[in-house]
Amino acid sequence: MINKDTILEETLDLSQLINILARHWYWFVISLALALPAAFTANKLITPLYKVNAKILVSEQGSSFMDPLSLLGGGIMTSTFKVKNQIQILQSYALINLATKNLPLEATWMESNGFTNKLLYPPPFRTEIISLDPRLYNRTFTLTVGVNGSIELYSNSDKAKNLEAITLKGTIGQEVILPNLLNLRFTSIVGTIKEKTKYQVVFNSPAALANYFSNIDFTEDKYSTVIKLSFQDPSPQRAVDYLNSLTTSYLEREVVKKNLIAVNTIKFIENQLEIVSDSLAVSEKSLETFRRKNQATNLSIETQKAYETLGTIEKEKAFVKVNLNYFEYLKKQITLNEDLQKLVVPSSIGINDELLNKLVLDLMLLYSERAEIQINSKKDNPLTSAIDKKIESGRRNIVETLDGLIYSTNISLKNLEERLTRYQVIVSSIPEKERELLSFQRKFKLNDEIYTFLLTKRSELQISAASNFPENEILDPPSLEQVVKVSPNGKFNFLIALFLGLAIPAGLIFLKYELVNKLEDAQQLAKISQYPHAGDVVHTDEIAFILNENLNSRIADSFRGLRTNLRFLMVEGGTKVILVTSSVSGEGKSFISKNLAASFALANKKTLLVHLDLRKPADFSNFGIENNEGLSSFLSGVSTFESIILKTKFANLDLIPSGPIPPNPTELIDSAKAEEMFKSLRNQYDIIIVDSPPVGLVADPLVLASFSDHILFVVRYRTSRIRLIKQTLYDLTQKGIKKISIVANDVTLRSFGYGYYGYGYHYGYAYGEKKKSRFKKFFGKN
Repeated sequence: MINKDTILEETLDLSQLINILARHWYWFVISLALALPAAFTANKLITPLYKVNAKILVSEQGSSFMDPLSLLGGGIMTSTFKVKNQIQILQSYALINLATKNLPLEATWMESNGFTNKLLYPPPFRTEIISLDPRLYNRTFTLTVGVNGSIELYSNSDKAKNLEAITLKGTIGQEVILPNLLNLRFTSIVGTIKEKTKYQVVFNSPAALANYFSNIDFTEDKYSTVIKLSFQDPSPQRAVDYLNSLTTSYLEREVVKKNLIAVNTIKFIENQLEIVSDSLAVSEKSLETFRRKNQATNLSIETQKAYETLGTIEKEKAFVKVNLNYFEYLKKQITLNEDLQKLVVPSSIGINDELLNKLVLDLMLLYSERAEIQINSKKDNPLTSAIDKKIESGRRNIVETLDGLIYSTNISLKNLEERLTRYQVIVSSIPEKERELLSFQRKFKLNDEIYTFLLTKRSELQISAASNFPENEILDPPSLEQVVKVSPNGKFNFLIALFLGLAIPAGLIFLKYELVNKLEDAQQLAKISQYPHAGDVVHTDEIAFILNENLNSRIADSFRGLRTNLRFLMVEGGTKVILVTSSVSGEGKSFISKNLAASFALANKKTLLVHLDLRKPADFSNFGIENNEGLSSFLSGVSTFESIILKTKFANLDLIPSGPIPPNPTELIDSAKAEEMFKSLRNQYDIIIVDSPPVGLVADPLVLASFSDHILFVVRYRTSRIRLIKQTLYDLTQKGIKKISIVANDVTLRSFGYGYYGYGYHYGYAYGEKKKSRFKKFFGKN
């Protein structure tokens, strides 16, 4: 029995689904034949992309970065902030620009391989851009190499940039000049020059280079201060070279920053050396001249002691003056707010004032912190404002300290001058020649000691700078051995193609059967109906009528089986009225009705075929009868009962045609006259076959069911809709109609789920249906 829950149950089971997919194997073949070559082509045409990695260990010592709390109360920023700031340095335009300048990246060179342009790196030529119009950057040129090192450079016109087509000829190694536009020189760097070769050349602007090579992925290690750098590029060698250049430039930047104090101090000392060197040369020459003229080489012991004391005072005075010069220099730098990162630290020139050294170092540290934070912050960052306040406070403290030092130094200098004056009076009594000699010797010795001191300091600083090394280090440098190809992934693309090649047709087929929901095989029919199965009518290519066919044909056997099964299904005794109907038109009920009636006639049963589809008269040319009058004219009172019963040209088979189409078919059928007619006919015939309208469309079959002994419900494979079959059978059951059996029309071997290949049969298309292409059939166009 059919219930409402059964009507809603329409899902395919696995075996049905596999059977349906197998019947459409050719769609899978076509889909795979398109998908797999597409994957192969994609793998060949897509520009490959390679990934290179490097690792940098960021030192946790020497951190100069401060968190917000440190700006309020001191303290060192965590290593996490330091790592993030180092990432910002690595991403900075200045560092990337420096890294790209170290590589042959002025131009991008490509060579066509027939399908795509292949990137060439190292490039066949090193490009020296002497001058280039900005409009020519990032523009594709064609460079053709001729014989004997000749070249031709060509570019199409560009109306948007107001550029005409460019054609220039030149020679490798010599300048190629187009006045006011370009001045280039190409130098071979690959050894052998391939003649008659065309290259595509793009001159890269610094901004374009920085933009492209800034696409680095940075990954911070969760449990350490290690930064992982990943860069992807079509050329594995270029990716390796770039990461090497970037990490090297990064470490060199750190060393340069460390050496900044030493470099600034060396510059200050060298300026002092120039002054002292001149004084030393003058004093040395004066001493030598005096000795040569006066032939004086030795002094008395008393004279030497007096002048040694005087020399000591003068030496002390000279060093005090150097300190005073430094204090005044430092105050000027602080007051004018010049680049204070380039200050000379007091200790580097021998000034050991701990407070001043600390204040200067703290101020330089603050400037360094501000520069680092500004790399990774907006203009109005509160961290920067807080550091600026501390810088201003530090500058004031240094100026105050310097004022005190300058004051005390001037006092010391005054005291030294007073002592110097006293000793000069003492030595004035020395003979004139000796006094002059001592004066020359004292000046020479003083300048020589200062000069030696400055030279010693410069050497110490140079050694210190040379011994500096970066705190951070490269853990894993990039290398070709670690290059990973990221795209195209050939195996993955083929797997995707295989999946899509199978999934797309499978999905379309599944959607077709779920949306179109047509009856496909006997398994589906058994699931949707619990009514007896009266038989199967095989598929035929032509409009068949068994009385015109070979009686041993497959179509005749189908109706013999149907006739036999109906005898068992119907109660024995009395005339049998069989109502043949279906859910909708086109399922073959008229075809079944005619041939079933003919089959009963062949079995020597007096048979009457009544065509009760008053809305759609049938064609009875098989019987040699015209549809001029019939049941509609009788029920309307136009014709007599005897006149509508027509003898056919076949024995034991009579026919009542439907007659002209009436305006009220249902009222005519649901009349006492129709009921009386059927009672009379039962007395005259052994079997009455009633060809009724589709029960799923009109109410006529429900009226006729009361005149019938059995309802034969026709379904047709690949045409009948499952939901409509279920709904129709459910409606019949709800109205108390139980004597129902099912006949399946248009049956092929594949309707039973076995397939039909290899049996030697050719099964065409069903009765009344024109042959369709597989394409139309697949998409369900009826």
